[in-house]
Amino acid sequence: MDNPYNAPAADLTAPLDNAATRIPRFFAWKGRLGRARYIAYSGGAMLLAMVLASVIMILLMILAGSKYQVAVFLPLINLVAMLAGWSIVAVRRLNDMNRTGWLALLFAVPLVNLALGLWLLFGPGNRQANKYGAPPSRNSTWVYATCLVLVLGALISVLTAYGVHKASQLGISGNSPTFIDR
Repeated sequence: MDNPYNAPAADLTAPLDNAATRIPRFFAWKGRLGRARYIAYSGGAMLLAMVLASVIMILLMILAGSKYQVAVFLPLINLVAMLAGWSIVAVRRLNDMNRTGWLALLFAVPLVNLALGLWLLFGPGNRQANKYGAPPSRNSTWVYATCLVLVLGALISVLTAYGVHKASQLGISGNSPTFIDR
């Protein structure tokens, strides 16, 4: 009999299915991100933010014409765009570790930001579902490839900066060629 006053027949005491996973989307405000996706999505968010900020800066320069006062605010626009994109990714990584996204505000504290950044890079997330959702699905080959490219790019940047620093200490400069006068 279909009585609308009957209690629901669903079994509400059944345990949660921890085997279920969720595929994280790049453009999502909520959810969880594992370590590899955190690196890959951070790089993607930074690249997207830089492109958008560059377009905004070009439009501002066109609209401003010859007024160079607007140039003072252009780096600030780029910084705000990059921080907005990155903070969304950091909050999702914190959610994977079953922590509140408000901890991302600790990046504003000097030295604490280094420890928090290392924790986000190397700290494990929860394998089971937590209050922020199901665990992320396994990473695809593209996620691993993007992560590898970003890590290698960062390593090459650091090694290049170190090489330039050492070259400047030795007096080697690539700015002016040396000619022998005859």
